[in-house]
Amino acid sequence: MSDKATKRPFVNNNCIGCWACISVAPDYFDYNKEYLSEAKKCETYNEQDINNAISVCPVSAISWI
Repeated sequence: MSDKATKRPFVNNNCIGCWACISVAPDYFDYNKEYLSEAKKCETYNEQDINNAISVCPVSAISWI
């Protein structure tokens, strides 16, 4: 189920580029020019997919804002 984007995922500077979030939620995360993960800008986000990405991040770099 998709939630209206009143909140969105954010990847902070702790990202180590393991791409775990991209592997579990490729619709919402991609890599940037430094090959670190970043959240895609979307109109809606699937809360479960984002929460899965948060849970697999080994350095706790993803959060909701």
